[in-house]
Amino acid sequence: MSDCYKYLSHLPKLTKVMRASYFVDKNDPLYHLFEYSYKTSKKLYKKLGLRKDGTDSFLHPLNIANHLKQVGIIDVVTLSGAMLHDYIEERVDLYKKEHGLTEQGDDAMHLDKLELEYYNELTQDLIKVAKKYSFPTTKSIMLADVVHVLTRQKRHFYYYSVASIFTETNKSVRNRAINIKLADRLHNIACVESFPSAGKLYQGYKSLYILNCAKKFLLKGYGEKIFVSKSNPMERLFNKCAKRTYAVFQDIISSCQSEYLREVRYMLQLALKKYALQHDGLSIISSKSKFDKHPLSLYHGVVEKFDARLRKDWGLYDDFREKEHSFAETFFDGANSEDITDILLYKDSYALKEVIARLIYHNDFYIHDFVYAELTNEGQLKPLLRKQ
Repeated sequence: MSDCYKYLSHLPKLTKVMRASYFVDKNDPLYHLFEYSYKTSKKLYKKLGLRKDGTDSFLHPLNIANHLKQVGIIDVVTLSGAMLHDYIEERVDLYKKEHGLTEQGDDAMHLDKLELEYYNELTQDLIKVAKKYSFPTTKSIMLADVVHVLTRQKRHFYYYSVASIFTETNKSVRNRAINIKLADRLHNIACVESFPSAGKLYQGYKSLYILNCAKKFLLKGYGEKIFVSKSNPMERLFNKCAKRTYAVFQDIISSCQSEYLREVRYMLQLALKKYALQHDGLSIISSKSKFDKHPLSLYHGVVEKFDARLRKDWGLYDDFREKEHSFAETFFDGANSEDITDILLYKDSYALKEVIARLIYHNDFYIHDFVYAELTNEGQLKPLLRKQ
């Protein structure tokens, strides 16, 4: 196997649980910080059951840590953050489920308080580990802050949570959290084989949003040269995650096998190519232009539609779906309901696949028209008060 092939191929997944010493050498001064994170995570994940793909749930944080190592990240705080990235959120979820709580009203306020309690508890435990094994408590506090930034609080929807990672003001916390989030998304998107096509498409779009944030962040922080050097671990994680996501969209396309679609798929492909090559790149995918008589109309609002899905604006989401479904029924003569389903799934996957390709290979390209594209301080989480 050539070195080039190894570099370009997908990062392999761990399929069995590895010891803590596989990730951090026992002689490392911060080994016990990782060991504590490893054991704490393992204890929690035993309560969570299997993942949706049927694998041991503890393999998820292990794979995140492994992906970080695969791109050259050996910082123990970052690797420990991989183990604990969902720790607070999962504990809150378990409590919510056990007590039959919702995410509304008094229940939401109670979950907020519980989250703070778990956060402070974790911080104090990490500080105790530092004192016991005589390494700087600043490392433990840094780890706790990374975990906090990665925690999706119940009162906030997905966009807000991701925005908070990329707008964190502490550079050391932010960069560690971004690397972990990219590795997290990389493993998640690599584990969707058992999902239905619609589920794969939604997971792919979630990846697209994170990748778009990362692309913008890398451009602002390093300039276009970052995509040429190929030596920055964050850029490598971005690249590997983008290629995994591209593969998922391509797999969805390959799964659309209706006889009718095979006859008209060239129309769907060329409609997007027509706009991309003759007009304004791929701005069509985020345009709110009205639907007209040409099949490129099916690409109007792809981003807005999934934006609405991600922030649970079901009214707007359903409106987009009704419009595209109505157009497809009118335009594609003789297509039945299953054909229409395949056509719409195909065109969404085809468009988003093309966007991913541009994120990878057009150094200055990223989407400007996400609802939360401008990640300002409004996207930040308010800092939690840590008990001293």
